[in-house]
Amino acid sequence: MGVTLPYTYLQDLEAEIMQSMEACLARVTAAGREGDIVVVHGVPFHEILETAKSQKVDLIVMGTHGRTGLQHILLGSVAEKVVRLAPCPVLIARQPTIVPVS
Repeated sequence: MGVTLPYTYLQDLEAEIMQSMEACLARVTAAGREGDIVVVHGVPFHEILETAKSQKVDLIVMGTHGRTGLQHILLGSVAEKVVRLAPCPVLIARQPTIVPVS
């Protein structure tokens, strides 16, 4: 079941991702650390692992949705696969749950 997206949509999406990542990288460098931004296309966990190996990455930092139960079984977990197969340490950060104020 292949889905084809318009090329301009993908360009806009990648530009938005780069802008967000540049803000994150600025925080990393402001803290006196080194970092890099790499955008690749493919199967997410595979590309993360291959990039970590080829770039000799010291640490992978990634987020997770924290799905459980049936959602986890059906959708899998990129973070889980990366943690199990990564050539380096992996730091997983889960976004805090925002509780609406009534």
